[in-house]
Amino acid sequence: DRLIDAIEVELDRDKRKALWSQLQHLYANDLPVIPLFFRADAYILPGWLQGVRPTGHQFLSTLWIESWNSAP
Repeated sequence: DRLIDAIEVELDRDKRKALWSQLQHLYANDLPVIPLFFRADAYILPGWLQGVRPTGHQFLSTLWIESWNSAP
């Protein structure tokens, strides 16, 4: 639970990536579960919009709008 809480508030991308890695390691090694599928969502973006990096899920909090820009 502490690891999930830390992921939710960490703003640094590299630190958050390391936390996700730790969580996935725990999930793969400690939990008696077999994932049946991973959800993937399609995105359609206008050609003039650059810097958008869809994450594969629809959580808008991970779309980092400050990195977006428009093509000339």
